[in-house]
Amino acid sequence: MSRRRNISTDISLDEKVDAVAQRSDFAALLYTWMIPHVEEDATITGCPKRLLALVCPYRRDKTPKDVEEALAIIEDAGLLELWDRGAEVIYLPPASFYSYQSNIHADKRRPPLNSEEQREAADNAASLSLSPSPTPSPSRDKVLSIARETEAPHPVRSYFEEKLRRDAKPDEIRSIVKWCRAFGEEATKQAIGQAAVQGEPGNMRLIAHILKAETQQEARA
Repeated sequence: MSRRRNISTDISLDEKVDAVAQRSDFAALLYTWMIPHVEEDATITGCPKRLLALVCPYRRDKTPKDVEEALAIIEDAGLLELWDRGAEVIYLPPASFYSYQSNIHADKRRPPLNSEEQREAADNAASLSLSPSPTPSPSRDKVLSIARETEAPHPVRSYFEEKLRRDAKPDEIRSIVKWCRAFGEEATKQAIGQAAVQGEPGNMRLIAHILKAETQQEARA
């Protein structure tokens, strides 16, 4: 979870932000307060209930419905690249977001959803190829389909979050889902448990290594 982000004074003169403020003071506040919580891949939860608890925990006068209406205003103003309601994830436009976040390394930055790099990343997020032959890059609809699927509630995801003591990030969820498809839910859960015993429940490379090692061991047996 992010602890800070850079916000320029330019935000006060931004026409899109002003359009939001003209329609709703709360929507303008929500948008500006969201920014410090945005992950390095320019995403944040799109679940109104979670977003309210994360960004405005003391606004007892606001409800998830108020947040949903505010997000719709922010979306209408063009300040979001995508609010995927099914996946409950918000994508901020990378170009404008990263222009002020110089502290985020290039390898952590997410390209636009309609870019070739992002389409390839969606199929390779787990770093484990599930197909021996090359496949064409998926369309933007395919990317969004993957996002909806991987953001949906999942029993192994819940187990991972329990061990990690935080919400899983989109790329972590994609890896978990692909591992479950390739190795099965039980094997994936056991690998996560082994990583947790070693004190590294969020080390995705370690989990992948454990899964590969178990598969190779079974093949030799």
